[in-house]
Amino acid sequence: MPLCIFLTVGTSIFTNLVAFIQGNNPEISNLTKLNEVLSDYREEIRQEHGFISGIRLAGYLEPLLQDDQEKYEALIEEMFDLLEKQNDNFAGEMSAEINSLNKFNKKDNYPDDISFDLFYTDTYIGKVCAEVLRLYLAKERGYPTSVTKIEGLKADAMSMKDRGLVNFARELQEKINRAKKENCDIEIIGTGGYKSQIPYTILLAIINDVNAHYYHQLFDDMITLPNIPNIYPNTRIIEKNRDLITIVKSSPNGHPCENIWEEWAEQIDTKFIDMLFDKRTDVDKQLCKLSIIGEILLMIYDAKKEKEYNIKKFKKLAKFPLFEESEKETENKGTYLIFTTGISLLTQALNYYRNNQDILEQDFPLNRILEAYKEKIRESDTYVPIGPYALDKIKDWSKKEKENQKPNLIKELRNFLDFYHENDDIRRSSAELNTLQKMIDQEYVKEKMVCGVFLISDTLVGEICGEALSQFCNDNFCAPNAKFQTRKIKALNYDYDTFRTSGIKNLVNGIIDITMKQKRKTAICATGGFKAETAYVSMLGMILGKPIFYIHENHQNLINFPPFPIIINFPRFLQYKDHIFALEQEISQKKYQEYAELWEDNRDKENMEVFIVKSEQTDTYSLNEAGHILFRIYSTLSDEKKLPKSSKEPRDKLVSDGKEFIDTETKKIFQQLSKIAYVDKIIHQGWEQSSGKKLNEIVQDQDSEKWIITGKVPGSSHRSNADPRVGVRFKIITTAENEAHAQKVYKIIEGEFNELT
Repeated sequence: MPLCIFLTVGTSIFTNLVAFIQGNNPEISNLTKLNEVLSDYREEIRQEHGFISGIRLAGYLEPLLQDDQEKYEALIEEMFDLLEKQNDNFAGEMSAEINSLNKFNKKDNYPDDISFDLFYTDTYIGKVCAEVLRLYLAKERGYPTSVTKIEGLKADAMSMKDRGLVNFARELQEKINRAKKENCDIEIIGTGGYKSQIPYTILLAIINDVNAHYYHQLFDDMITLPNIPNIYPNTRIIEKNRDLITIVKSSPNGHPCENIWEEWAEQIDTKFIDMLFDKRTDVDKQLCKLSIIGEILLMIYDAKKEKEYNIKKFKKLAKFPLFEESEKETENKGTYLIFTTGISLLTQALNYYRNNQDILEQDFPLNRILEAYKEKIRESDTYVPIGPYALDKIKDWSKKEKENQKPNLIKELRNFLDFYHENDDIRRSSAELNTLQKMIDQEYVKEKMVCGVFLISDTLVGEICGEALSQFCNDNFCAPNAKFQTRKIKALNYDYDTFRTSGIKNLVNGIIDITMKQKRKTAICATGGFKAETAYVSMLGMILGKPIFYIHENHQNLINFPPFPIIINFPRFLQYKDHIFALEQEISQKKYQEYAELWEDNRDKENMEVFIVKSEQTDTYSLNEAGHILFRIYSTLSDEKKLPKSSKEPRDKLVSDGKEFIDTETKKIFQQLSKIAYVDKIIHQGWEQSSGKKLNEIVQDQDSEKWIITGKVPGSSHRSNADPRVGVRFKIITTAENEAHAQKVYKIIEGEFNELT
């Protein structure tokens, strides 16, 4: 069967080659045409940034290459010649895409009929990198290779959001459709390109039931990104609102909003308005367009790509959003931000201190790392990036040395942050603070009204970066009576086996636990960390209904991924419920074989194996990342359904604050409410001079911490000397133990109350 591999292409081959020729290899440095292209910008960039960053350099070169075709062609020729003269290992070191392909095909078992399609950004550097890779794959390795430019996909947030990501999703879907018609196997490798492409790469992989992969340079193997078979796009939203979508879609540059929001408000849920449409101001009028979520849903709906399923047959069907925030609960409490945390702070600090080493204390660890790094690059004839070098150096320290140096490392990073805060732009100090400051600048969150958590890896580098960031944010950004914290994700490290079998599961657990406990509005900031984290965090954001924010270092604006409307088919997942729950812990190979034989007999083996991973270290089996995500979501929803019940008899639940239940009809209402299992006590609180019925929102009593509902019912004309304008006040104490319980109990009581009154 033919194999078609789709690769997203970034600029790693350019940025790594730029760093490679910066003095590491004098012979190549003196001969390369690439040096000529860079010469005009070398000193300018050194002065501004202290070092030549390949990514920032790409921004400087865009206008040059646009106006100079000769230099553009020379750049491609020189980069390809350099790869051609070196061995395959060198090509892998220079290119994340080639490295990924080497890992993907480590057994050298590509079929004879294989082709590649490279998706590149709407930039000249992106085109250069894609063309160099095409030449390498086609000429050097003999594989048919084509390139696809994604219009609008560039380091401009408005262009990326308006056109780039939509066009990427559309092109990828069309290529998948074509490959399927030709009966090809399909694999997607998403190592290269922008992080903002990852959520939509995963989404389309899930919808089309194909595999997507990612490779991190410190792992031994590829990571297959979460393909969850039981998640479907909820295109019913398109079907129900097709008229409005048609109106908006008819204006390519945007439809005048004016009264459209008010006119359609009664026909569409407001959360879906914000999801399906983007609003913006153009000159003096406000326009609205389909958002990327709207475009993808429409594309799936029109192409009839929605997986076949019958909603009526689902007994336990979870629809978006699974967990909704109460506006009343989140009002005026600020925003809780969940950060994935990478090593950008350490890398930026090292690059800064590299050119200002005199301000470092002699015996402090960063100074020692820099001295060793300088020696390394003097001896090496290959490119040595400073970030990964520092990681390896710190990993080699003894346990005792790590403990001794941790406070010093945190102090050095904190000093770096304070210096940048006072003398420069704090956004340039780390990916996480760049995101936070942009969220404040663009009014996604209010200044001094944020708090949150930095999710850190199970490494010393993760700890020092997270701790320095949380300390700095507590001093400069934090909401009153709140703070930023760190949360270590156990087993989230650079060991491939533990990362895959335990680390990602712990990341999933952490995000779900944090989200469920928060009473503030919650958002996820996925700029930091590596792309594999972004993949899982994005999937959770979609399921949990939380917005995800990301910013590229060359962007001026944030990319905001709204939650994607989904449906989860739990019955299929829970067909072997006992097996699923056992696999959540870990089972032996013998027990796994027993399960597998049963699945095979019932022709379900293939469906079950997509949820399972084997640990090579322990020779045991457990749920993989996709299986664990579904398990945790199902368990969380099930836990919410297990509401605690009152042990009291209904007659014992009625209490009076010194008032008699002389109103027979009112007493009957209370007696019926007391039969609800989640009502623990109903207190008669007397009368008031106002008629009508009222059931107030459920709230938590500050003293007793019980969840209570207050309200009133109309007075009865049958009561002796009764005034029909008089209402009877009451208070219901429920069995709810948390907010999730409280909201469910309230809906049950509200339904019964409305029926009785």
